[in-house]
Amino acid sequence: MWDLHYPSPKVLGHDYPISAIYGDTPRFPLGPAVLPGTYAVRLIANGRTYTQPLVIKMDPRVQITDAGLRLQRDIGVRMNDAISRDFAALGEVRAQRTVLRAQREGAKAKEVVDSLVALDSLLAKIESGARGGAPVGLVVLNEQLAGILDAVEGADAEPTTQVVAAAGDLEKSLAAILAQWSDIQRTRIKRDRK
Repeated sequence: MWDLHYPSPKVLGHDYPISAIYGDTPRFPLGPAVLPGTYAVRLIANGRTYTQPLVIKMDPRVQITDAGLRLQRDIGVRMNDAISRDFAALGEVRAQRTVLRAQREGAKAKEVVDSLVALDSLLAKIESGARGGAPVGLVVLNEQLAGILDAVEGADAEPTTQVVAAAGDLEKSLAAILAQWSDIQRTRIKRDRK
């Protein structure tokens, strides 16, 4: 069975729609829906490959243009990818913070402890975001990206200009925070080599 979606993104929190049926409803967000068209289903068993065509048709009750449908899918794929990149970076940041805390406990020199505390604080800001109007962190960004994916995939309509703009803004925020994380990693590697 194929649920006609791309793989689900790695999000921090899953939930069920209000119409969920116990034991029979997948957790949301789902991956973006595939476009109508012809696909090939491939089964490999006992060293043999079997292929069968599969035609996906548009629900005739839904009134959306082909361009709108492609835009919906494209934004969904972009959000899916962004969520996965955010989730991976968050895992790296959390792992690095765990290492830093262990190093801080074992450090003897005050300047080493101070630099580890400062780095841990910076990583906390990347993870959760700073308070008071500063840029959001990876946790909040993951939730916001999933929200856009839900908005796009939850409607049988072309994405609004506001959703398109929000998706672009969130991608820019993610790019900025990933660049900051990359800079921290490069700086740390250079310092560790000395």
